[in-house]
Amino acid sequence: MTDPSTVEIAKKISSLGGRVLVAGGAARDFAASGLFAREKRPGESRADVDLCAFGLSLDKLRGVLSDFGQTVLIRRKDGNGPSGEGSPLLSTKFPGFRLETGLPKDKTGLMAEKPFTDANLREDAEARDFTLNAIYLDPLTDDLIDPLGGLAHLERRTLAPAHPGILESDPVRALRAMSLISRKSFTAHPSLLKLAGRDFHLLSKVPKTRQWREWAVWAASPRPHLGLHFLKESGLVNFYPELKNLGTLPQGERFHPEGNVWNHTVLVVEAMEKVPLPDGRSKVTLFFAALLHDIGKLVAPSVANPERRSRSYGDHARLGVPLANKFLDSICAPRRVAKAVARLTERHMDCAFGKIGPGALRNVARRLAPYADLVDFWALMTADWNGRRPWIEKFPLSLEEFLEPVGGSPLPPEDLVTGAELAARLGIGEGPAIGRLKRLLADAHDREQISTGEEAWDLIRKNLHPER
Repeated sequence: MTDPSTVEIAKKISSLGGRVLVAGGAARDFAASGLFAREKRPGESRADVDLCAFGLSLDKLRGVLSDFGQTVLIRRKDGNGPSGEGSPLLSTKFPGFRLETGLPKDKTGLMAEKPFTDANLREDAEARDFTLNAIYLDPLTDDLIDPLGGLAHLERRTLAPAHPGILESDPVRALRAMSLISRKSFTAHPSLLKLAGRDFHLLSKVPKTRQWREWAVWAASPRPHLGLHFLKESGLVNFYPELKNLGTLPQGERFHPEGNVWNHTVLVVEAMEKVPLPDGRSKVTLFFAALLHDIGKLVAPSVANPERRSRSYGDHARLGVPLANKFLDSICAPRRVAKAVARLTERHMDCAFGKIGPGALRNVARRLAPYADLVDFWALMTADWNGRRPWIEKFPLSLEEFLEPVGGSPLPPEDLVTGAELAARLGIGEGPAIGRLKRLLADAHDREQISTGEEAWDLIRKNLHPER
């Protein structure tokens, strides 16, 4: 059943001689599920609803929409229009969602006032990205209109281009395919694979900010490993040399039976999908950490051990930080994401071997803060451990067991002695000297040499007056 607000708008536009159709993801999801205005589930954001209006000018549409809610003119940055400034749309706010209403597009991707005809509808459909996003819904009848065969593709869960030139008009659609495949578990049509492999270089012509939007959707999806398969199979990975070259790095059969570093990376991302996190925790940063955790192997020295059927990449965790930062900058990732991924990449091997004691965990927590914590660290370790195939041995520690040595807290411990206490008692101001003493105490605490404030002050006295 179509949303009541949309029905009333459609009736008003029809009374003025026009016709409005629901388009894009809303029509696609209606076709897939038979539901349109469903209740929002906890943690789920209601998507914008796209309307395509025939027979009225943008100004007349604005007058109609303004009767239903606050309506403003916006431009969607989709690469269409003169100089790529985007398509003009009317955005109308409703409780929990927005309607975005535009005119039909022509062959160039520009919007224009046109009457409803089969030819004009098909022209608008071919200006869209994928056939299953070129399905239309009549809100007055709930009838579906399918000029490009999108319903058949939807039934087969196949993502096919609406037109051979979809990437020429907007190169970001290649990344949108990656994110949509990750969100909906679609399979890329061979023609889409061919287009993405042929036209991936066009991404260099669009702002990095538009890349981030699709990568962020990828990382918030339930199956991002499927998007990585598309990235590789299509050749779109060639646009990101840091990722492409992971496929050239062999790994030892003993610990990595899955083969090269790219195969391992995809399996780590897939394993991350299954890692249970506390309620309310997002995996967006963690999927980027899973994607980039071994990127330092591109520049780390490699040593093969044929007898043990193994291969090591020395210091790859530390060496991966600049490469991770380079990739994240290339897609305009926010600073908070880049900082967290860098910390997790640098530290992901800290507890890979040997006993994980309280001192080691406290040290890792300090080095991750304030951008990540031990929950993130445990999640990456678990995914890294289980990102191998075939690999029957699972990561042995639950989150509760992992945090038990530090009393269940994922955060760095409180200082045994604060900087302010040091400054007051020693009669010196905050500065390098206080910083050195705080690092001394933190290191001793992590090594389990001290555990109380009194022991901390004893260590300070010995450090300041070693003869005593």
